Amino acid sequence: MRKRLNDHIGSEVDGSSPYALAHSVWQDRHGSYETLAQQAKVWAAIGTIALCAASYALVSVISQREFVPFMVQTDQLIPQRALAGASVSNFPDGVVRRELATFIERLRSIPVDRDVLRRDVARLISFLRNSSPADRKVREYFEDQATSPNTFVGKVMRWVDVTSVVYKGGDSWVIEWTETIERLGASAEPVVGLYQATLVVGEGVPQDKDALASNPFGLFVQDYSITYIGAK
Repeated sequence: MRKRLNDHIGSEVDGSSPYALAHSVWQDRHGSYETLAQQAKVWAAIGTIALCAASYALVSVISQREFVPFMVQTDQLIPQRALAGASVSNFPDGVVRRELATFIERLRSIPVDRDVLRRDVARLISFLRNSSPADRKVREYFEDQATSPNTFVGKVMRWVDVTSVVYKGGDSWVIEWTETIERLGASAEPVVGLYQATLVVGEGVPQDKDALASNPFGLFVQDYSITYIGAK
């Protein structure tokens, strides 16, 4: 009986038994993964300890450092440098027409509000070079009480409607427009007149950020002449 029992137990642990075969196959296929998992746990523990030590060291260094604030001055005319190589001949005709029409509108309009007039004059100046013929004419126009829009603000409103801007040749452009004058508080009908101007233009670089904002293309009016054509 004992021999049979021993023989039975021996057969259970024998390599030929189903359990032994299954265990052997599992060890062959997955035993290495179990070993790697154990090693990963060890390395994770080591990494956690190292991270805690590094964090403590970083906090210690930061707490001992002194930060001194400072100011950085930026060049606000950087876009101006990008415009330095621009040329009027390279501008699309639509751009030149729009800028010249804007010049005439600011030169000849008389708004109701004096602050609006100041802004228009400031933008108008950005299209002029100091001591150029156009610059002298604009200054004389605004300094003469008989023609200066400052004299008529609040009394007369004059708005400008540019009808055409045509390239004449060389640096010259011809502009035509109508001016409608209305006396504020009066019952008289508005007066409409036809005008024409020849403008001589050139290119350059705006000298400050305000001029750059008003005249980003660097298009300058060198000279101009205005002719009254007649009533409409």
